[in-house]
Amino acid sequence: MADHVRTQIRHAIEALLVGATDAGANVFISHPFPLTSAQLPGIKIDSILPGRHEPSSTGGPSRLRTRLMPLTIAVCVKEVSGYQESADTIFKQIEVLLANNNTLGGLCKWINPITEPGVSMAEGDVRACVAEQVFEVVYVTALNAPDVPR
Repeated sequence: MADHVRTQIRHAIEALLVGATDAGANVFISHPFPLTSAQLPGIKIDSILPGRHEPSSTGGPSRLRTRLMPLTIAVCVKEVSGYQESADTIFKQIEVLLANNNTLGGLCKWINPITEPGVSMAEGDVRACVAEQVFEVVYVTALNAPDVPR
């Protein structure tokens, strides 16, 4: 059995971003710990915010559900002069990559930014800036097959 489509989406976004932004290979899924100096700049991908489901069809266990998953992408950069510009540059790269690959090869219907990046400071032992932006990922599965995108 394949992973839940939610997991497949996180991994597809990770694969899309690795090496394609100024963060290089420093892209992490569900990384709860502060990034080290060697991991900066870095990107964290998470889908811990609650999402929503909407019925797309009626019927039995194979009826379709439209799922709306909030996906948080955090860009972490060293807190040095120009840190906000560095974070904005990486977010620009992320937004372009997601816009040009908006269905992730058919895993989802679309990905849309729903917030502007919010900035916080002090990521671990390293003085860092963490900017988080929430995207909404819309995907469809059958109720009895959450591992198969429709």
